[in-house]
Amino acid sequence: MLPPRWTQFPNEKDACCAWTLWSFLLALYLIYGSLATMNLWKALEEPDYVETSEERMAKPPPSLDVCELVRISASLNYSMLGSVAVACQTGWFSKDGSEDHFDTPLTASQTFDASEGRFRCVRFQSTAAVPKEATVTYYNFYLGLKEPVHPKLYRFGGQYIAGLVFRPSLAENASNQFAFQEDSCLHDWNERFPVAAGHETS
Repeated sequence: MLPPRWTQFPNEKDACCAWTLWSFLLALYLIYGSLATMNLWKALEEPDYVETSEERMAKPPPSLDVCELVRISASLNYSMLGSVAVACQTGWFSKDGSEDHFDTPLTASQTFDASEGRFRCVRFQSTAAVPKEATVTYYNFYLGLKEPVHPKLYRFGGQYIAGLVFRPSLAENASNQFAFQEDSCLHDWNERFPVAAGHETS
């Protein structure tokens, strides 16, 4: 829609009326275009329907991977992985607010190498069955070492034992390299007690 030309009108008043009418129509067109664009953008942001489901997503049971550096193990010709003892406390809250838990000793379910062979690890996986009506679930892993261990692993006058790296994990495949990169590995100084370190995941 092109604007009218002044030369098309015999006098100046007619040209001014034509320009005024054309400007009014142009303003209406711009307003209509803006409102239509806003409504279209809003319609694209809002879904036509929302589908909901009451089904809870089942998560795999958590595991604790206990690892040691292959380089240190080779230099000492000694491995601590056979001296590791792990227990898991599984707890949950019910809808009525009550809490319950039980403790389970775990056995190593898998031995694997990670990070291109830099770590040698053993996996302890929780086998606890949590009631379906539980609303919140948590897991505490407790790590202990059977002594004595290699003398060079004791620190601070024998009060601590160094050398282990571990990670809580939800990965079903322990040797999955992507999971090993994403799950955080934590170094720990293990106190010389039957229960040396406790870590919680929920």
